[in-house]
Amino acid sequence: MSPTVRGFVVATKCKTVEDFVEKYHSRVDDTSIFVGIVEERVVGAECAFAILLADQRPIFAGICEVLAIYHDSNNPYQRRGMRLGIRRLGITSEKIFADMTALRAANKRRFPRGSTAPPENEVNDGVPIDIDDGLSGSVAIDLEEDLTAPTILR
Repeated sequence: MSPTVRGFVVATKCKTVEDFVEKYHSRVDDTSIFVGIVEERVVGAECAFAILLADQRPIFAGICEVLAIYHDSNNPYQRRGMRLGIRRLGITSEKIFADMTALRAANKRRFPRGSTAPPENEVNDGVPIDIDDGLSGSVAIDLEEDLTAPTILR
């Protein structure tokens, strides 16, 4: 007789699959998902889970392993919750998970956490480098240019 896998349900305010993918894509990586719920679980425990839309329809379900439990907001997700390692998903859930991981890869953060805009002092012509030889001020160097020969700064 195999042991019973205890499960849990996560309710969301998402009304559609698209809402769910948009809201949760930043909470997934290639093998896990973060949910904002803290159940009495043990790290390493295997659990069945289901995430529901606002109308209580299951949208994302499967078997997971509890990878981490965060009891406060001092974590990479900045909220209480659990990180679940995906063990097995239903066919529909696999497609949704693929959509979320693809959207996350397309929207990789290029700016510091919490920032939504690029740095204000962006230089398109190169990066100024100060040379303290008393003869020159700064030299702009294009870091994207292919340097085929040694460059000497005097």
